[in-house]
Amino acid sequence: MSAPSDARKSAANAMGTQQRIKAIVRKLPPNLPEEIFWRSCELWVNDNTVRTKWFRKGDLKGPSVTVSSLSLSQL
Repeated sequence: MSAPSDARKSAANAMGTQQRIKAIVRKLPPNLPEEIFWRSCELWVNDNTVRTKWFRKGDLKGPSVTVSSLSLSQL
């Protein structure tokens, strides 16, 4: 994908609009608190750089292991 041309950039600036970027961060640990995540990226994500932001807690994937799911040979 090519970068926007200078003519398109200047036209967008003339209309008072700024380029919007959507960033998605995946594969975060499920036990990472939202406050710690936002503090770790506040240099790039703050009130001056973004309009809106969302945080969705991560999920544990894969089979959960419980004592009842283990056979005697695995204990």
